[in-house]
Amino acid sequence: MRQEILDTREVCLAFARSDRSRFERSNRELRARGQVILMGTGASLNACKVSQYAFMKEAGILPHVMPASDVSLLENVADRDTLVILVSQSGASYETKVAVEFLKRHGVTVWGITNIGDSPLALQADETFLMNAGEEVSSATKTYAATLLILYAMAAGGSDAFLRRLAELPRAVEETLAVSESKIAAWAEVLGKRDKFYVLGDRAFGVTAQQGALVVKEKTFLHAEGMSLSEFRHGNIEVVEPGLPIVVVAAADSIGESRMHADHLASIGAEVYWIGDREASSERIPSDRSLVLPGLDDTAMSQITTVLPLMMLAENIAAMKGYDVDGFRHISKVVGQY
Repeated sequence: MRQEILDTREVCLAFARSDRSRFERSNRELRARGQVILMGTGASLNACKVSQYAFMKEAGILPHVMPASDVSLLENVADRDTLVILVSQSGASYETKVAVEFLKRHGVTVWGITNIGDSPLALQADETFLMNAGEEVSSATKTYAATLLILYAMAAGGSDAFLRRLAELPRAVEETLAVSESKIAAWAEVLGKRDKFYVLGDRAFGVTAQQGALVVKEKTFLHAEGMSLSEFRHGNIEVVEPGLPIVVVAAADSIGESRMHADHLASIGAEVYWIGDREASSERIPSDRSLVLPGLDDTAMSQITTVLPLMMLAENIAAMKGYDVDGFRHISKVVGQY
């Protein structure tokens, strides 16, 4: 898993050097569609949720986001003017196979995003976009970044602004991995001894918090709950008691609100850990619980860097506990059946 996390830089670098004329064409086509749906399961679904923000900002499109398992709900609402972008790292999970077969049977255009070129999704989709992330045996790490890049490129097309942000990404990933190493290892020593903690983020970073918590659960078997800061305030905040660990993830346009929420959570007793591209600016959050990442000043690209420390946290805790960081207890890498 560790190497797969480190490989994220190479995935970003390769994508930045690739031919993106195809994404210019795909951007024009999706803009012409009456309905665009982003669909996936697990980490792929989280990537769809995060990318929804890029579609709204870059393409002026509000795509629907739904789990692949809900595909039958499209029975009476999808038509030939509907475009479904179906995401699956393996391209072979049970939900993915059911979804693509249902969609093709109903005449819906399907674009597949997958890492496996001969998978059922790749073979049946009208158009396939390969992640080209190389083999991945553990939880979704480098394929998660690859998925976001493909979806972002679809949303932005070949805009100059997107290309500039993309060019900065490999450096930011490399620096994020470097500055996170020692501090995340120290956090793992503490958080690995707890039975639960929360991962929270504001706006689009609420989904990044969900993805980070998902990887923590998969690798450490701890109850890590990820959600948006705003949702946490409405009900969930009642679980806060002295010493409850809460990791707050923030960057770009979410910093201001996140700082306010983080300070409030610390004031009522939470043990707050801060991951952001600027300081937490709270006396209640000591420097040893604050991890400052290189700034990208871009909400979309920052999703790729801010999730990395959470993946590293999962790997560190799992290794500390002596778990197989590349294995799973109850699922396989390809969930072919329950």
